[in-house]
Amino acid sequence: MRWQGLTRLILVLGLVAFGTVVSLGVRERVEPAAAIGVDRDDPTALAEIRGAQVTQAAGELRDYTINAGLQQPYEDESLRFSNGFRLEVPAQADRDGFLVTGGEAEVDADQDRFVITRSESASDDAVGDPTAPVLVTVSDGLGAETDTAIYSRQDGTVNMPEATTLRRMGMTAFGHPVTVDTTRSLATLDGEAHVSLTGDEGRATVDIWSDLAVLAHDDGYMNFDGETRVSTGTQFIEADHTTAHFGVDETALERLELHGHARIYTPTPEPGALREMLAQDMTLLFEDTTRVLEQATLAGDTVIELTGVDTATGGHIRAAVMDVTMSPDGTDVAELVARDGVVLALPMTADGASQAISATGFASQGTPETGLNEVQFTEAVEYREQRAATATDRAVSRVIRADRLEAGVTPGLSGLLTAQFLGNVRFEEDDRTATADDVVYDVAAGLVTLNTAGEAGLGPTVTDDGIRINASTLTLSVDGSAIEATGDVRSELTPETVPTDGAAGATESTLPALLDAAQQTFVTAGGLQYDPDTGQAAYTGGARLWQGATFFAGDTLSLDDQTGGLFATGTVTTTIQLVRFDESTGESAVSLTRVAADEFVYDDAARQATYDGKAILLSDAGNMKADRIDVFLQADGRTLDRLEATGNVQLLLDDRWATGELLVYDELTGRYDMEGAPVQIVEEVEPEAPTVAAPPPRRGAPPLVPSCSTMEGRKLTFYRTDDTVTVDGQQVLRTESKSGNCAPPSF
Repeated sequence: MRWQGLTRLILVLGLVAFGTVVSLGVRERVEPAAAIGVDRDDPTALAEIRGAQVTQAAGELRDYTINAGLQQPYEDESLRFSNGFRLEVPAQADRDGFLVTGGEAEVDADQDRFVITRSESASDDAVGDPTAPVLVTVSDGLGAETDTAIYSRQDGTVNMPEATTLRRMGMTAFGHPVTVDTTRSLATLDGEAHVSLTGDEGRATVDIWSDLAVLAHDDGYMNFDGETRVSTGTQFIEADHTTAHFGVDETALERLELHGHARIYTPTPEPGALREMLAQDMTLLFEDTTRVLEQATLAGDTVIELTGVDTATGGHIRAAVMDVTMSPDGTDVAELVARDGVVLALPMTADGASQAISATGFASQGTPETGLNEVQFTEAVEYREQRAATATDRAVSRVIRADRLEAGVTPGLSGLLTAQFLGNVRFEEDDRTATADDVVYDVAAGLVTLNTAGEAGLGPTVTDDGIRINASTLTLSVDGSAIEATGDVRSELTPETVPTDGAAGATESTLPALLDAAQQTFVTAGGLQYDPDTGQAAYTGGARLWQGATFFAGDTLSLDDQTGGLFATGTVTTTIQLVRFDESTGESAVSLTRVAADEFVYDDAARQATYDGKAILLSDAGNMKADRIDVFLQADGRTLDRLEATGNVQLLLDDRWATGELLVYDELTGRYDMEGAPVQIVEEVEPEAPTVAAPPPRRGAPPLVPSCSTMEGRKLTFYRTDDTVTVDGQQVLRTESKSGNCAPPSF
């Protein structure tokens, strides 16, 4: 039945009553009685019906039912209900059922738009409490409380333009305005939206704020647009757009999908816990019972920042994509996997150094008690450490590249403990470079250890300021630049040269002058320790140093790259190239001098080489043996100036030899000065002719012992090219010496 039919019926009944009265008046004029007045609430209303009940039906389906304390129809066919209003719309195949209660309502002429509001007062015959807020109850369990509700029959929506509270089991929502679409089971909060998933002892409270919210009950999701902000109690989540998905339980939060400037942060994080996560897009998975964050997938400019020790800033990691597994309480990162463009920035160290690691891939895991305590970087790994120079410390620029990096970390990725670089490792620091397949960096101790990878692996190599070292194991001190090498040590020395006095081509070398600064020098040993502060490179375990024909060997060998000094001990043997006068040609030429001793010391500044302990010198110009032999060179460091021998001196020069306690030989004059107690000089002489011819020697007989002339004295002087010898200051001819059989010494 339409409202118009009801109105027409009332009008017809009124006209009939009026006609009846007129007819009776015509028939018999009677003195009229006083009319009974009716007080109307609205004089413009055509009628007033109290205790009204209206049902609208289409065929067998009931469209809606209205109950009101007062019904008033108007000439424009609109209706007004007051003194309590109740609108019940039953569920149908294409819509949810719902119930609206309020104080009063206005209905347009087409009965399409119902405006329900609360009343300021109520009478005794009111339906319900007209002064109570307008209540909307939907068959899907949603309830709404507001001051005004507008129901549109045409589109099946209930619009609440004023501040509205929505409730469903386990959920409360606020919005201004709010629209409920009964045909789609949607509730739209179109301004100042706030949805609260209420908590209890086993479930966390989750609050969501946004400019716009859409609650899709049947589809199990909620959409939030415009500066969305979510609070889980311990964390806040932000994004431009957020979608919340629910499980079978309509408030069991399964995941949040965040799009645009997504962010998670903890206002007051515990040490080692999550401080912040950033990305363009995030998918957050929750444990549906407790609503605790379990996992997060981040994509697009992702950033995670953790909290370090004592709530200080922890590690800061960037990547294109990240997968995060949270701790059981949802506050800490238990596992992290990142891909593409990974950069981990560590907090600044106590000495002001910054550390950053970049790679293609990253993975980290830990325990609920410790959080992340291990990290792995893969593909194109690059570690950088930098520190500006201070008044007491030099600047640091350190780079390590590798295929892979595995390291222990302090809580919150706030620092490296021990980092192991694997595969094609290259270490760079100032003028130092190193390569290996396995490098361990002990950050706390400041030591970098380069190891041989496997039995068939190539040994590590380090190049530092002109020295190249290869060994089974190399250890570098990153603060003091010291180097320690063990196992099959092999070195190549290419000295760094610097201009002297600005003269073009003039250089000075840190190598001993005994060596050619323009040639490579090689060293082998069992071990090496290099101290840059003292400039000492100490080789141990059968050390050998050579350059061309020049050679030094000993149980230990030390090279001073600051002074050019050289030191060797323990079964020392050397071969040095000296420029000496060649008697046969009358010109100077390079001559090899071989010396063996217990100890060897070369002072480059003094141009002096000292052989101590059972020293034996062998050369083209003669051989020498003594407790100590000193070789003095001229300023060029290559030309012999003089030789000095002390203690049990023995000298052998072709057919002449001598013994004493002190010998000084001057290369320029070819003069030998020898002292002893006594000095003895022996030389071979032609034997005297026999008076009777001797028979020829028998076959196999030993050779004849040569005849010798022996002279003794306190001092002896003779010249390499002269046949004269001075003993005790008196010149003596060979023919005056005593003859006899003798044999030269053997060195």
